[in-house]
Amino acid sequence: MKPIFNRFAAFALLLLLCAGNVRADILVGRVIDKATGEPIPGVLFDAFTHQPGGGSYIVGSNKSRTDSLGYFRVVGGSGETVITFTYIGYHDATFTRITQASNKELNIGDIPMRMDAHLLKAVTVKGKRRQFYMHGDTVIYDPLAFNLKKGDRIAKLISRLPGVTVNQNGGLSWLGKSVVMLMNGRESIATSSFLGRVPAEAVKDIQVYDKTTNNWGDTVKAFKVLDVRIKPSWMERWYGEAAASGQTDRYYGLQGTAYNLSDKIPMQVGASMSDGDGVYDVARYSQQRVRRDKNTVTRAQQVRADYEKLPDFYTQQDLTNKTAQAYLNHSDTRQRSDTETEQYMSDGSVNYGLDKSSSYNHTIGFSPINLNYSHRKRRGFGTGWSVYANMTFNKNSSSSSSSGASFGDDPYALSAHPLDDLLAADPLLAAHAVNSSMQKGHTESDNFQTNAGFAYNFPPGKKHRNAFDIGLNGRYSDDRGKTSSTNATNYYNIASPSSLIDRQYSNSPSHTLGYSVFARWQKNGKGNLPDSYRLTYTHSLENNYDKHDIYRMKESCDLIDNLIQEFGRLEETPLTEYEKDLVNSSYKNQTNLGNDILFNYSRAKGLFGIKGISFYFSLGANHKYQRMHYRRGAQIDTVAHRNILLPNASGSLTKSINRNISLSYSTEFNMTATDFEQTMRYTDDTNPLYIVQGNPNLRNSAAWVNSINMSFNIPKKQIMATLRASLRQDYDMRSSLTYYNPQTGGYRTVFDNVAGGHTWTVGGTLDWKIAQKFNLRYMPTWDNRKSYRYLTVNEDDPEYRLNRQRSNDLVNNLNLRWYNDICEINFHANTSLRKYSNSEGAYDRYTYFDYDIGIDGSVEIGPVVTLQSELTLDGKNGYLQADMNKDLWLWDLSVAIRMLGGKGTLTLSAIDVLRQQTNRSYYVGPSSRSETRTYGLTDYYMISFSY
Repeated sequence: MKPIFNRFAAFALLLLLCAGNVRADILVGRVIDKATGEPIPGVLFDAFTHQPGGGSYIVGSNKSRTDSLGYFRVVGGSGETVITFTYIGYHDATFTRITQASNKELNIGDIPMRMDAHLLKAVTVKGKRRQFYMHGDTVIYDPLAFNLKKGDRIAKLISRLPGVTVNQNGGLSWLGKSVVMLMNGRESIATSSFLGRVPAEAVKDIQVYDKTTNNWGDTVKAFKVLDVRIKPSWMERWYGEAAASGQTDRYYGLQGTAYNLSDKIPMQVGASMSDGDGVYDVARYSQQRVRRDKNTVTRAQQVRADYEKLPDFYTQQDLTNKTAQAYLNHSDTRQRSDTETEQYMSDGSVNYGLDKSSSYNHTIGFSPINLNYSHRKRRGFGTGWSVYANMTFNKNSSSSSSSGASFGDDPYALSAHPLDDLLAADPLLAAHAVNSSMQKGHTESDNFQTNAGFAYNFPPGKKHRNAFDIGLNGRYSDDRGKTSSTNATNYYNIASPSSLIDRQYSNSPSHTLGYSVFARWQKNGKGNLPDSYRLTYTHSLENNYDKHDIYRMKESCDLIDNLIQEFGRLEETPLTEYEKDLVNSSYKNQTNLGNDILFNYSRAKGLFGIKGISFYFSLGANHKYQRMHYRRGAQIDTVAHRNILLPNASGSLTKSINRNISLSYSTEFNMTATDFEQTMRYTDDTNPLYIVQGNPNLRNSAAWVNSINMSFNIPKKQIMATLRASLRQDYDMRSSLTYYNPQTGGYRTVFDNVAGGHTWTVGGTLDWKIAQKFNLRYMPTWDNRKSYRYLTVNEDDPEYRLNRQRSNDLVNNLNLRWYNDICEINFHANTSLRKYSNSEGAYDRYTYFDYDIGIDGSVEIGPVVTLQSELTLDGKNGYLQADMNKDLWLWDLSVAIRMLGGKGTLTLSAIDVLRQQTNRSYYVGPSSRSETRTYGLTDYYMISFSY
């Protein structure tokens, strides 16, 4: 009986002890690195409570660890609570606190842990660190493995990430797929501002992963994100940047920006002033060869401010978002250009021409002022509403003057007589000219636009997996356009030369008023990447009003000398001597009624029983009813109607072979409508040398794109690679058929459809950390294009023919980087081989070969100075202009000085040290080739300061 009593007493005592500790203090804190102040996630902690009298019991668990932000939570007892923190690479830390059975939450602050000295020495050897590793399906980049110098910005770090490339439009792609930039897991104004201003050392890591947002109003399509994780100690800070540059004593550049990096209230203010000049163009098109000498001077000023109040990132309560943006712009641009042209005809003949022009443009505006406010009760599909409004105002004033001459098929006039101010000072020039013209013009316009919208959302389903939202958008714009111009044209004909002076002015106000109503329904499944369905319907109505009244005065004169004198005198012509141009004055009132329906479906769990497959599909249709009252002089006064149905579809299928290899296929079909006005049967001869006609038989055009992409991630070998192939097929492309009149030297253009064309693209990327201190990046691309265009034909040509144009482009980009703790050397070799041909034989097949080979490097001189240098050999071959086919050595030099404890960087730069005074570029498209040379880099220096 006694043993039973003893056991019962022990059990009762245990219950009493436990009951006495149901109420207990709760200790909350954070573990940080003592040297850097950064939080340490995953720290193991044990907690013990020592009671009076020597007894103790375990409160915590050996498996308890700090969360991703370094926070921990411990339930104490009545007595002395001791918490021991353990983490690999750090010395243990201990915290002691007297706690009571009061059930209070006590914030004990930060617990610093000191890194082990041996480990600290090891991590400075950056070459031994892996640049990326896998955590599940997420790729994580380690910033410490990229050997960046103190003061380098995040933009430089991103440019070195394996698999990440910067597109021509400035966007980012990862292994061939476009990515959305996030900061700390979400998108804000910070994502477009912090890359070039925040130091790379502020980055904790960079993660690439798939994301599907289930927030109302967003797409359900899964997309790749590149998430830059900023260390908390670098948040809620202001960053600044200032730069000054000088080209000569006439031209300058000043820029300053201050930016608050914040998860709560990111803000940005800035101002800039700049000058720029010196453009020299040499362009060659499919039907003409153009050479231009340009001199452009632009003075521009901008003041901007951005404000955003973000929802609380760590709670589910405050989900209110406020955004405000404002810009003030002002610019003055002066431009001078000289142009020589050779135009190839379908019959093999060539026409020659000369043109000279100058212009001045003045713009001031507020663009835009954006105000946005949204509120939701909870994340995901919580009930919520949003409103937005934006306004834009621009005032533009411009004036221009130009002179030109056409010489038919006589190359002597072009080669022997360069351009001058009058184009007719030499009588030999006039003897060969088909026509010559002089023009002066002035344009003024005021434009005001405003948009406003409202949306409301509520969740009709359980657990907020269903969502339904409705919205209303309204917009209004007003544009008051006034123009005036003077044209003096001399027509040359062997039988009877004639002259024409044409001065005209116009008033063309336009107004737009419209609204749209939309309704969306969405259903989501469970999990981070759930199955999602979305159905969207949008109804819209818009009215456009445009009235264009033209008044002109015509006089005759016999000789070019008289023409020039009259041209100057006409600037004072009173308006009473004008008459309305009944042919080209127009009135347009267009109403657009639209109904759009779009269905989206995404699945991320597998398809047809096959695991590892994600699927996305979108199918939509856009119906438009358009009504236009169109009046153009006496030639047309009609009310036209048309109904258009434009289908569009897209889809993607991705198969993950394993977590390191994936294969994807995507397809997209889009149809676009022709401009309603271009389908009217009108003739515009406002400029008698360039007449434009509409075509009632214009058809809609379409494009279909299919692509395959295969990506590889091999963390053990530090390799990332992609292979991709795509085919774009165009149908009923819109082009222009141009007729040339050899008697007047004028052109008549008619819009028409052509058969289309296609483009094959094959390429890939390879990023490989070959050795501890060597990185290789190689990106080859091959494009094969075939397109159909119309050639310019003579007015009396009974037939016109399609011109089939072909091009083959092979581009290779190679970059090899070597580095250690104080030095870095980069070698790059870029080559481009382009072949171009024309089916009609108006000119032969051309081959262009460009290469860009260079070496750049940086070295740290002491603890505060970094010297950087770049030397490049830029070469071109196969160009039409002889002065384009030569090699140039380009050398840039800069010195960066760190100051203010490493927080500020002063940079001194010298560009084009060897005084090559040039910058060349080119563009090759399916129907054009342009060659550009830019002058104006003489004595170009820059000084900048960032903090």
